[in-house]
Amino acid sequence: LIGTAGHVDHGKSTLIQRLTGRDPDRWEEEKRRGLTIDLGFAWTTLGDIEASFVDVPGHERYLKNMLAGIEAIDVALFVVAADEGWMPQSEEHLAVLDLLGVDRGVVAVTKTDLVEEDLVELVAVETTEKLAGSSLDGAMVLPVSATTGRGMDELVNELADLASGVSPRDLGRPRLWVDRSFSAAGAGTVVTGSLLDGELAVDDPVIVYPQGLNARIRGIQSHEQPVERVGPGRRVALNLARLDRTEISRGDMVGLPGQWESSHRFLVSLQPARYVEELPSRGAYQLHMGSSAHGVTIVGSKGARALLQAERPIPMAVGDRFILRDTGRKLVVAGGRVLDPSPGATREALATSVDPDQPPDRIAATLLRIRGSDTLQRLAAHSGGGRPGDAIRAGRVAIDPARFDVLRTRAEKLVRQHHRRHPLRVGVPLATLASRLGLDQEAAEAVVESS
Repeated sequence: LIGTAGHVDHGKSTLIQRLTGRDPDRWEEEKRRGLTIDLGFAWTTLGDIEASFVDVPGHERYLKNMLAGIEAIDVALFVVAADEGWMPQSEEHLAVLDLLGVDRGVVAVTKTDLVEEDLVELVAVETTEKLAGSSLDGAMVLPVSATTGRGMDELVNELADLASGVSPRDLGRPRLWVDRSFSAAGAGTVVTGSLLDGELAVDDPVIVYPQGLNARIRGIQSHEQPVERVGPGRRVALNLARLDRTEISRGDMVGLPGQWESSHRFLVSLQPARYVEELPSRGAYQLHMGSSAHGVTIVGSKGARALLQAERPIPMAVGDRFILRDTGRKLVVAGGRVLDPSPGATREALATSVDPDQPPDRIAATLLRIRGSDTLQRLAAHSGGGRPGDAIRAGRVAIDPARFDVLRTRAEKLVRQHHRRHPLRVGVPLATLASRLGLDQEAAEAVVESS
């Protein structure tokens, strides 16, 4: 997946059209005004790689639309016009890529046919300096012209080289953040998005998150070709049965049943944008994750960690990236990653640490150590499919060994107290013991059997 970035009217869509032969601007207003308003899509073959392109709007007014499409990209095509040079949205778009950790990219200095060569060289040097310290530090800067064809072969070769090093992550837990939904004649509800983390197939049952709506995949298309099965790292259209067009929209997520859980309070790492010195905790913020946007409040913070409270639940897992935007200043101010989708009390949560770059099994084990006990399904959903290897399992519940020892000691104490108070009774009812321990009956039975 290759995504554009850069200031308004710097030639992103024109460049995509030259590269792919397809106009990414879909709306009549976009064509009339010569201005990208919403996300555009195209595709082509780079060497032996079929590449999807996501074209984003550059105007600050449509930054929300830009953020809805940029998170899933593997390679950035950053565009700076030779006749204007580095501009405010160039800086903000670079900050977004930097906060999302997009470190594969190329810079195209466009419109070189409109200016003298000295100015082209000056813009290229300035752009290289602006990239310093960002995730795109060291990216190749290529002077190009979509009009004359200058540098286009070099740009195609660089994009092909960057794309060849991409291996889409497959966790067996597919998700598709919806960026378009519509009704097609004779087909019904269709949604489009960039498929991540696993494959989907025709007839798969799916869930629309966070609503929890059931649907079935009636048909799949990728790059306008029908397919029976599609893997991660591609633009995909899903024809969904059992679902009305009005029940799903941009910002919803399609995934497999039982694999995802939604949360409205979560622990994150926070990194201020390159141009932000301090992040006020009392600001009005909007969180952008996948194609969704949510009002959030910073409940508490400690160092680089913060607890966020969202207006509505968001399907998420440890390691998911997001962008934080100040709605008052209409400016991207920070980004980060989810550390715990379901943390405990504020003070204790801010004192915990989860490494989002660990393998899923290790993440699941860390979450279990923090929580003490949890269901295996929830641990898998929050860790990206992990299973805690050293956990003590009681039916559908996993218990951390240290927590299990504490529970066993408490259970023995509760039983002794019960016998002293009621010497003629047979014992403590299992339901009562489970309630006193804060466990379900299966887990309580496992504690009793171990004592």
